[in-house]
Amino acid sequence: MPHGLIDAYRLVIFPVVLGSGQRLFDASTPPVTMRLTDVRSTPRGVVMHTYEVAGAPAFGAVLPGDVIGDS
Repeated sequence: MPHGLIDAYRLVIFPVVLGSGQRLFDASTPPVTMRLTDVRSTPRGVVMHTYEVAGAPAFGAVLPGDVIGDS
């Protein structure tokens, strides 16, 4: 991540809670904004997210109208 060599991240999430695990990124990894570009799921509940790097993060607040699907 620090050298900008990765164009996309694909995270596969399984519907299992194990109670512990490893961090995805080292504590020295600089923050980066990612944009969700694809979501797929299987009949057994496995969800695959694809994110592309979208630049440096802009820190601020999330307003209720910013959340998709929020009523």
